[in-house]
Amino acid sequence: LTQALGAINNSLTHVMERGLGKNGFIFPVECQRLEDPAARLFCENLEQIFAQMNEACRFAEALANGELQAEASRSNIFAMPLKALQSSLRHLTWQTNQVAVGDLSQNVIFLGEFSQSFNRMIESLRDKKSLEQRLKTITDVMGEGIYLVDTTGTLIFANPEAERLLGYSIEEMTGGNNAARHP
Repeated sequence: LTQALGAINNSLTHVMERGLGKNGFIFPVECQRLEDPAARLFCENLEQIFAQMNEACRFAEALANGELQAEASRSNIFAMPLKALQSSLRHLTWQTNQVAVGDLSQNVIFLGEFSQSFNRMIESLRDKKSLEQRLKTITDVMGEGIYLVDTTGTLIFANPEAERLLGYSIEEMTGGNNAARHP
């Protein structure tokens, strides 16, 4: 037992000094060789704890790398907070995708400081959309033709009067590539 504890201590010291490395924590004792049943049970429990720590570390690394589909066993006590984070990140990904398709009703309340930033971004997008709507209304009723091109010469906006004066629809002027848009 003393020899087993010494090996475990040496492994722990190594991990604390150098980290887990790519192989994780390698448990240095063969628990079945211990004759004392209480010592064997303690060793087996300790081996399970370190296996869960290894799994939790691999899971955390996968999440840190953006692999939101990564998995850890349901019984892993060290991975539980990471699973909660994973769930929040999955939901945030869904919300971000909703915003990407134009749903500006999203609001994040579950990620602390990040929530404030996300919600300020959404508010800014709402303000921008509102301003675009007002500009569209103004340019639609003006008696002047207005069109905008970007630095590459691509048409990015034309109001209805510009279409009428030029004799082409936005689709015709852009070749139907949807580069032009009304704000």
